[in-house]
Amino acid sequence: MELAYHYVADICPKKEKWIIQARIIRLWTVPSFNDPTENFSIDMVLLDSKVKKIIHVDWLIFLYLLFQGGKIQATVKKSLISTFQLKLNEGNLYTISNFGVGQNKGEYKPMSHAYKINFQATTTIVDLAQANIPTYGFDF
Repeated sequence: MELAYHYVADICPKKEKWIIQARIIRLWTVPSFNDPTENFSIDMVLLDSKVKKIIHVDWLIFLYLLFQGGKIQATVKKSLISTFQLKLNEGNLYTISNFGVGQNKGEYKPMSHAYKINFQATTTIVDLAQANIPTYGFDF
């Protein structure tokens, strides 16, 4: 039986069980405010892929698929850093499930998505060998 994956653009707190396929396109640690030698969190930007438009141009006789992935910020809080730090690598693809969803608020918001992903002790990440997800998430 094939799993049904959700799109990053659809993530919101109204649902509890999410499963996504995404690439980590940016990964960084946030130092603790009181002790810069300690990490406060691991943050990342996740990118998935979703076909947004199919354009048919008669005179060229082809279909052009515009893949525009959704992006969302994800955070691993301090108490879970040791659980996830060695499993997360920038550029890699993952299937991610059992995470929390919260509002993307505050002064520092690297993504415009209304929500962000919060890793929990029950969050599962599985390496994904390949997927049709771009390497970079440029917005033009």
